[in-house]
Amino acid sequence: MTNKFLDNAKQGKNNFWRYALTTVMSFGVAQFISLFYLIIFLAFQLVLIGDSDFDKIFYFISIFFSFSIPTIFLLVFLEVLHKRNIRSLINTVDKYDVFGRTRTWIERIHWNRFFKGFLIWSLFLIIIETIAFILYPEDFTLNWDLRNFSTLFLLFLIAIPIQVTFEELFFRGYLNQGLSLKIKNPIIIITISSLAFGFAHLLNGDEILSMTLYVYSAFIVGIIWSIYTLLDNGIEWSTGAHLANNFFAFVIVGGEGSMDNFGTLFSVKGSDPFVSIIFSTVTLLGFLIVLVLYKKDKILKL
Repeated sequence: MTNKFLDNAKQGKNNFWRYALTTVMSFGVAQFISLFYLIIFLAFQLVLIGDSDFDKIFYFISIFFSFSIPTIFLLVFLEVLHKRNIRSLINTVDKYDVFGRTRTWIERIHWNRFFKGFLIWSLFLIIIETIAFILYPEDFTLNWDLRNFSTLFLLFLIAIPIQVTFEELFFRGYLNQGLSLKIKNPIIIITISSLAFGFAHLLNGDEILSMTLYVYSAFIVGIIWSIYTLLDNGIEWSTGAHLANNFFAFVIVGGEGSMDNFGTLFSVKGSDPFVSIIFSTVTLLGFLIVLVLYKKDKILKL
């Protein structure tokens, strides 16, 4: 197996202990530091406890700290321990163009793929929610409040892009590339990294069934986004899709009573968990099947 994106892992120094230490520091130590800053922020904001927006603000700020500090740790350890550049986790674009001119950092990002991923995944989610609305219209409630929507949108822009960036850099970039140093079968690489991505979402649920739903859904999504990453030799498409996915979850459609729903545009009553699992499985596997059929020739060459 030869894949230019996975081959980026051969740059620099890549002993197992470097991967282990970077992972522990990014997910462990960085989280403790994030907690420290959150405590300071909470103490600073106590005067706003009577404000209805306080819980919302604190929730998104907690996401910001929980992922910005791990991102810094990941990038620092990538440079210091691995002697690699962050660009090796993004794509395989050369520093110089065909005329020998130096590309800027911005020019080395496939922005068209990022927006393509955002638009395609948004369309996919719109289709899913439309089908759900047709089947269960009584479960949907419109919550139009311009002030709340604007606040939610602003908080999303502050916190969620860094969350998406970290998860894509780590799971689709760092982890997939690291696994390729020991494993040559791309199917196994994608499966392991997607399982890790799935279990990283375990605590999103508050009971066994909801935890299972989150893990299973994230696992399938991880497979889809990893396939695109290897096909495109970069994480731009998956990053765009990931941002679209979280935009819908935090701003457009949220479950009633869920801890991360602070007045999304639409609220949906909690349905039977088994029905949710089946529905998620069918829709995500449907997308995966279409992807495999549409990109079959390229996938077979991975």
